[in-house]
Amino acid sequence: MATLFAYKRTLTTLTLITTWIFFFPFFIGVNSSVNRFDDVLHNEVRRLFQEQIVSYEFMTDRLNEVYKANDFKALWIENGKMTLKGSQLVNLVQNVSFQGLLPKAFPLKAINGLVADMDKNGERYANNLAVLDVLLSASGMIYLTQIKYGIVKGEEIWSSSDFYSQQTEIVQAFFAMQDSTSVNEVVENYKPEFFQYRKFEEVLKSRNDLVQELLDVLSDKTGKSTLSSQSMLDIFQYIDYCYVDNYDEYFISDEVSSMKKAYLNSKFYDPSKPESPQLAWYLLNDFQKTLEPLVLNFDRLKQYPVDKSDYVWVNIPSYKLEMYESEYPIEQFNVIVGGKSTPTPVLTGSLRSVVAYPTWSIPRSITVNEVLPAIKRNSNYLAKKGYGLQTWQGERVNPDSVAWENISVNNMPFVIVQPAGNYNALGVVKFTFDNDQNIYLHDTNARGYFNNEYRALSHGCIRLQEPEKLAGLVLNSNQHNLFISKMHAKSTQHIKVTKDMDVYLRYLTCEVKIDGTVYYYRDIYEKDDLDLQAMHASVPHWN
Repeated sequence: MATLFAYKRTLTTLTLITTWIFFFPFFIGVNSSVNRFDDVLHNEVRRLFQEQIVSYEFMTDRLNEVYKANDFKALWIENGKMTLKGSQLVNLVQNVSFQGLLPKAFPLKAINGLVADMDKNGERYANNLAVLDVLLSASGMIYLTQIKYGIVKGEEIWSSSDFYSQQTEIVQAFFAMQDSTSVNEVVENYKPEFFQYRKFEEVLKSRNDLVQELLDVLSDKTGKSTLSSQSMLDIFQYIDYCYVDNYDEYFISDEVSSMKKAYLNSKFYDPSKPESPQLAWYLLNDFQKTLEPLVLNFDRLKQYPVDKSDYVWVNIPSYKLEMYESEYPIEQFNVIVGGKSTPTPVLTGSLRSVVAYPTWSIPRSITVNEVLPAIKRNSNYLAKKGYGLQTWQGERVNPDSVAWENISVNNMPFVIVQPAGNYNALGVVKFTFDNDQNIYLHDTNARGYFNNEYRALSHGCIRLQEPEKLAGLVLNSNQHNLFISKMHAKSTQHIKVTKDMDVYLRYLTCEVKIDGTVYYYRDIYEKDDLDLQAMHASVPHWN
């Protein structure tokens, strides 16, 4: 029995040795082939960085640093196959429109073609895979840049050494994608968290889903596919109700208007009818018109983010001020904003004080352009208006002692001050916040203008319809009691705001509210066309 067991052990050992000797050359060949493939891939990646990969001047250099830290090995491809993280990145790049980004900013055609050829093998395809890996890395870095900073700001960041800290932050997020098991998780954590950003993101995703559904219906040659009733109603609603609040263009065409009427009467849409494909194209065209303003204003929003949970938000074209607490709007006020020739600037500043019964030191621009010519026409102008005159050091000056014929735009050594009172141009309440452009939020002595539909009328400041109510929201209880007492006494009082609160003045001709409703506003300063051109000009070019 022992002899039999020994024989079997010997036979098994011989079998294993024979098998290993037979297959060893094959294993060596496979391993050698993989090594050659990896060597070619490695060398090609290194070679690519001898050229400028993308037109963003400093991005190629930072990508080179990333690959150098990895010994120029591929980041998204292993053994000629796409890694899981690589597949996640490809999916993100293929769906950039869902994030309000422009597909033309990414080398989608090249990436899709190279991905389609990945089932091929051999040294010659290692060159293509190297290109694919580098294009994916550059696309990932651009994606991270644009979801946080936008397209216009992103181009600025990668075109100047002045933004080294932002470049480094983006590179660190890119490294995080490499270290994490989920590219999507890193991207979600990198996105800004403020309220308006998330609302824009939600709307863009839902609307791009509907665009894709429309395209699927139109590409179905069998004519069997139809839009769901809810999708059709959603599309009609988005097109039909997006020109509220003084928007001066209509997105809905006559064809789609007729289509909507017929659909609502029948509750059925049949693409097999001869006219249906044509109407569907009209529908798609109209619907896509609603997306471009969303993309533009989402990009504007990312250029000037919100970093406080309690703040005052003024969207200039909406003629509205909103008060936010814990990132949610709690109150809304009508406002008057700067006129076209004296526009309200886009600003961010910490709220500093509330002033009861303020005086008004008339800005120099208004003084030399409006008040000075009036004085030269009528020497009693200041007395008639009740204005005072003082030096820049605060010393009072008798207007009759001034040789006004010698005062000019380039020689104006005085400050004109309007005393506190109901006739003061600032009204009876003023809010100061940090900015270098002499911009305030304030009451007004011309409250009738709030009845106007068009309210771009001020010299740049924000006039408030209910300033006392806003004061109650930004002051604590003790401060508010002091404010009320000074208002009753009609006494000037500066009250420091102790809450950590910013004022955001923004210019968005398209805005998403808390319930997801999209509002479009008149482009009062005629900025949209120029900003659209700048956005499209800021996309990178690929070599």
